[in-house]
Amino acid sequence: MIGNMILSSAHGELASRWSHDAAFHAQSTDDEKTLSDLARVGFVQAMNAQPSEAAWRWSGAHAAADRALLALLARFDLHLEVGVAADETVWIAAAIQEHGSEPREAFSGTGLRSDEAIRACLGEFAEFQSWLYRTGDSAKRCDFQGLAERAINPWDLLGFASAQRDQWRALNVSWQGYDAIPAPDAFDGEIDWTGVEALTDQSMRWLPSQICFGHYGARADCTDHSWRGDSNGCATGPTRDSALAHALLELVERDATGIWWYAGVQRPAVPPSLLDNDLLAQALAARERMGQQLRLLDLTHDLEIPVIAAILSDTDGNLLALGFGCHADRVRAVRSAYREMRQVELSIAFAKRRVAQAGDAARAEDRRLLTWLTKVGRLSHLQPGETLVARRPPNVACDDEQTIELVRERLRRVGLEAYVLDLRRTEIGVPAVRAFVPGLCHFKPRLGLKRLIDVPRALRWHDGSFGPQDLSDLPLLI
Repeated sequence: MIGNMILSSAHGELASRWSHDAAFHAQSTDDEKTLSDLARVGFVQAMNAQPSEAAWRWSGAHAAADRALLALLARFDLHLEVGVAADETVWIAAAIQEHGSEPREAFSGTGLRSDEAIRACLGEFAEFQSWLYRTGDSAKRCDFQGLAERAINPWDLLGFASAQRDQWRALNVSWQGYDAIPAPDAFDGEIDWTGVEALTDQSMRWLPSQICFGHYGARADCTDHSWRGDSNGCATGPTRDSALAHALLELVERDATGIWWYAGVQRPAVPPSLLDNDLLAQALAARERMGQQLRLLDLTHDLEIPVIAAILSDTDGNLLALGFGCHADRVRAVRSAYREMRQVELSIAFAKRRVAQAGDAARAEDRRLLTWLTKVGRLSHLQPGETLVARRPPNVACDDEQTIELVRERLRRVGLEAYVLDLRRTEIGVPAVRAFVPGLCHFKPRLGLKRLIDVPRALRWHDGSFGPQDLSDLPLLI
C-alpha cells in the first residue's frame, strides 16, 4: 500500500469521548494530533482555520455509527493501517487485535476513499464480534418435533447433497476448515434454538443456534465441538435497514456465484461503456499498465438483481484474484466486485508470503489456496462468452428500504422466503443482522440445492439434460 497511516486505540478512546451530534474541542496537543489524523482520513473536520483553536465536528452522514466503529479501536485494542493500493485508486484498511484472548484474526476493508475503507474494515470486525455466540442467544432447548412446523429444517438451509452427507468425515478432512458437514445426528435430540423473523409477515420461526452464531461449539454446552458454521448472510451498517439490505444482497450474490461456478456457466462481459466517467475506470487503466487483465462478467440470473464477477489474471492467463458484488445499481455492483477482488488479492499475497517464510511448516489452508490458483485459471467459465450479451436489469431505485423490498419481492417470485436475526450487541453499538434464505445456493460446494440445476435449465444456460452429475465439486476459494 502507498502512503500508509495508522489508527490505534488512542484514536478510539478519543472518538468515544466526543458527542456525535455536537461540536467538540481538543483538550491537549495529543488530542490535536488525533483529530488531525481523523481529519486526514475523512471522519472529522475543523470548523475554524487554526487546529489549536478549532471546534471540530463529525463529517460523515452517520456520525453515531462512525463514533461506534472508531470506539472499537480502543475497546478491542485494534491496530489499523490504511493506504492506497497499487492501482492508485482503491484504499485498503487492515486491522488486527494487538492483544486478546481470542486467536488473532486480521480484518480488512476497501473503498474509493480512505473513510470508506476504514468503515468497511471496522464494519467487518463488528460483524464478526456480533456473530459470536453469547449466553442468552438461545431461546429454547428442545428437539425438532417440539417446535412442529415452526422449525426450519437445518439440512434444507445447509444444502449438502445426500452423497456429501454420507461422506462427511472424508470431506471434512479434505476441506480442512474451508467448509464442514455436521455429523448425521448433529441436530437430533434436544438442542438449542434461536428465533428468526420472516421478512414477509414477521412471523417467528426457529433455527438451531449452532447454525446462527459463530464459535458456538467453543462457547456453548454441546456435545459436538468440531463443526463450525459460517457467517454467510451477516452484515453491519450505519442503520438496521442498511445492514439488512447488505445481508440480503450478499445472499443473492452468493446464490448467483454458486450457480455460475458449480454449473460451469459462461456469462457475458460487462459493457466497457458502463464505467465511462466512473472513478473505477482509472483502476482498470492502472491494471493494464501493470500488465494485468481484468475481466468483468455479468452473473445476473433469475432474481434480476445485478451480480458481477471481477477476475484478475496476468499476461499468461494465470489467475491472480477474483471477487464478486451485488447491488440494484450495476455500477455499484461492479465497484463492490472490484473491491472484494482487491481484498482477495491482498489475502493471496499474504498467503504467498507465509508459505515462503514457513516452507514445509506452512498452514494447510495457505498451501491449498495457492495450489487451487494453479488449477482454476483456465476454466472456461472464467472467460466471457463471446456471443453472449449482458441483459440490462430493470431500472429500480436502490436506497436501503427499497432494496429490502426488491429482494423480498424477487424471492417471492421464485417461491423463497427470507428470515432475519437481529445481531446488534449493546457492547458493540453497531447495527448488525443475519439473513437466511433456505433454498438459495452458497459459494461453497453445497451440491444438494435444487437451484444449481433448475436455474441454468430455466434460463437456457444448459439444456434439459443438465443434472446433478454435471455439477463441479471443485470449491470456489474466496
